[in-house]
Amino acid sequence: MPVKKPKKEKPKKKWKPFAPEVYQQEISQLAHFSAKTVNSNTPAFGVRIGVKDRIDIPYVAVSAMDMSAIPVDYEKNAGSIATIVAQVSAVVEEGLQDYEEPSSKDIDAISSAASSLRKKYATPLSLVGMRLRQVIVQDVNGEDIALTPLHSAGFSKQLESRLEKELEIEKELTGSNKYRPRGFLGIGGANPQNVGRHTRSMQRPLWFTAPKEDMDIRKAFAFHYRGISLAIPNDILAEFHKWRQRLLAKHLDKIPSDQNIREKEKEYLLHMVKAVIDRAAMATLRLNKYQDRLPDGELTSKSLNPVMRGLLDHDTRDLDWKRDFAKAMHSKIIDSKIWVDGKKMGLNISEDDSDRWISIIEEAL
Repeated sequence: MPVKKPKKEKPKKKWKPFAPEVYQQEISQLAHFSAKTVNSNTPAFGVRIGVKDRIDIPYVAVSAMDMSAIPVDYEKNAGSIATIVAQVSAVVEEGLQDYEEPSSKDIDAISSAASSLRKKYATPLSLVGMRLRQVIVQDVNGEDIALTPLHSAGFSKQLESRLEKELEIEKELTGSNKYRPRGFLGIGGANPQNVGRHTRSMQRPLWFTAPKEDMDIRKAFAFHYRGISLAIPNDILAEFHKWRQRLLAKHLDKIPSDQNIREKEKEYLLHMVKAVIDRAAMATLRLNKYQDRLPDGELTSKSLNPVMRGLLDHDTRDLDWKRDFAKAMHSKIIDSKIWVDGKKMGLNISEDDSDRWISIIEEAL
C-alpha cells in the first residue's frame, strides 16, 4: 500500500514589533466594508459597524450578526499596514501559533487597542469615488437618498470558515465530503492582498439557482393589497345592452316599467353581481390557503378600501357594508364600456334611471 507522506509544517512567521501608538492608529481605522473591494482604483474608504448597531432582522448580513465575530480589514495596502493587520488578526483571532516568538509587549498593545473595534467608524470623506455605483432610494418623507453598496471581505472570511467547518463535520459523520456549488470572481486581480487581507475569501462565492416564481402566492399577495376587479364580464354586459336596445327601439327610446321587464332587468343585475361574487370567492379561497404567509396573518391589507376588504374577508364587514357594496356595483355597471361593431361605447344609463338597482343588489347579498 502506498504510504502517505507526512504533511510539511508551515514555517512560522517572524514577528515584527511596532509602537503601541501605531497599533492604536491602524486598529482604529480597520473596517468591515471597503470601497477597494468594489474597485481597486477608487479612493480608499471603509465603514465599520459598531456592536451596538446590530439590528434584529431575518437576513444574513453583517449588521444582523455579532459584529465582533466578523474580521475587519484595512482600507488600502500602504506601508506596513498588511503586516500590522496580520499580527493584529493573530492576537484577536487566536492565531499566535503561526508566529515565531511574538512580542508580549505588542500583544498587550494590540489587546488594549482592540476595544476600539467594537465601535462604529467611517473614513472621513467628502466625495464618493466616481468608480462606485450609487442607488437612489426614497425615505419616509419622499426625499431622495443616494446609497453606495460596499462589500465585506470579513463577512466572506467568516462564511468560508463556516463552510470549512461544515465539510469537516460531514466527513466525520459520513466519511465523504459535501461540496456546495461555488463560483469564481477575480476580485483584487493579480494581487488581492492590495485590496484587503481577506479579499481572497471573496473570490469563491456560493452559487445558487434563481428562485422560481410562485404564481399562486403572488396572486394571493395581489389580492391582499389590491383586491379584485369589480368589472362585469363583457358577454353579460353585451347581452344586457342588446336587450335594452331592443326595448328602446320597440318603445320609442323609452323602456316600459311593467313587471316582466322589471323581473328581466333584475335577472341581468343578479347575473352581474354573481359574476363578481364568484370572483371574490375564488380570491378568498386563495387568501385562506396562504393566510399564514400574508402580512400579520390578515387576509386583506388594512389600507384596502373597506368595501373591497368586506368583499374578500367577511369578518371585516360592518352594518353598512351591503349598502356600500351595492352602491359600488351600481356605479361600476353604469360606467361600464362594451365593444359594439368594433367600437367601445357606454351603456348610456343615467344614475336617476338606475337608482333602484342599489336596493335590488343589496337585497341579493
